Amino acid sequence: MAVSTADDRYFLTHVGANADLDRLLPRGIFSYLARARHVHFALQPRDFSMWTSLARRLETRGVNTSWDPGWNPGLAKAPGVEALLGAITVLFANEAEGRHWTRRRKPEAVLRALALRVRLPVLKLGRRGAAAWQRSEDGTGRAITTPAVAVKSAETTGAGDAFNAGFLAAYLRGASLPECLRRGVKAGSARAAGGRRT
Repeated sequence: MAVSTADDRYFLTHVGANADLDRLLPRGIFSYLARARHVHFALQPRDFSMWTSLARRLETRGVNTSWDPGWNPGLAKAPGVEALLGAITVLFANEAEGRHWTRRRKPEAVLRALALRVRLPVLKLGRRGAAAWQRSEDGTGRAITTPAVAVKSAETTGAGDAFNAGFLAAYLRGASLPECLRRGVKAGSARAAGGRRT
């Protein structure tokens, strides 16, 4: 259930069948997913080793992966989470999640810390746009940002997912990182502008 207030938005989730997701997945899931160009994980794993192995196997087939873990206070310290971070291609987090994962405050510091753990960290900054860590060939890197699109926002629930979709659509077309951020912000802003407060 999506809950949206003037100050925050979040989801209340009944675990339900997700408690058995790892067991319920078909044995042939790898061969099925290996036909994709990209696989996006939008989950909070119980068995990190399974998803880490899957991400690594997909990479051997040229399939990139991304993960948006959402908000979960205990996730950043869960056993096996570091291995999964190292196996995926792109990590999406909003500003509060990034701060929680790194104990840093400023977006650049958050991205710098995440870049030690994942190849491409992307930070959604709400009204301030988005940022990502761009690696240099010499092994260093820098934070790049794109501003938000001004909208008369009525409902932002789902805007983060729309951002992910816009970013990944550009990423899979080989767009530059600044362009991926712009496309993500545009998609997220369109979703927010299309919502209605009730």
